[in-house]
Amino acid sequence: MIDFLAKFILPIFTFALGAWIQSYRTQSSEDIGQLNELIDEIKEARELATEYWSRSTHEDDASLAVKVRSCGHLIFAMAAEANFADRSELDDAVQGFFEAATGGAFETADKAADLGRALEMRIAAADLISIVRRQRRRISSWVFLPAAAVGGIRNWAGTRLTAYQLGRTTKRWTTKFLGGPKS
Repeated sequence: MIDFLAKFILPIFTFALGAWIQSYRTQSSEDIGQLNELIDEIKEARELATEYWSRSTHEDDASLAVKVRSCGHLIFAMAAEANFADRSELDDAVQGFFEAATGGAFETADKAADLGRALEMRIAAADLISIVRRQRRRISSWVFLPAAAVGGIRNWAGTRLTAYQLGRTTKRWTTKFLGGPKS
């Protein structure tokens, strides 16, 4: 019996485990790449909006306004596709950034330089980047691994369980059984 296990079952199990680990690493690399692209887009929108709000009305404000809006919509789309544990925190931060970048006298004829708005927008961008970086660290940490392992399991109602839903349970499991983080 042990000979059978050594010859057949153990190699099949080892292969399946290796394939799963490779799949997980590939998916997490893709998720981290998406988050890096999101951070780059936030930085670009931050710079464009800073330029827009740091000066009074000029003839090229319309083109800057279009660039700020298009970056904002791209950030919305990228954030919707991102693998995030706490979706509400991300959605609130994206909304706050977009409102800070395009609020006030945005795209009006009598727009004047508004350094307070520029500062508010840069603070919102820093908060958003911080949230995205925190998720990027979560994806690459070992605590996210068990949640990703069962991420494809569906609950009794047939809806896909999210990493956030599983993460809360996983954190308790890892703390209890593996001595993981106790935060």
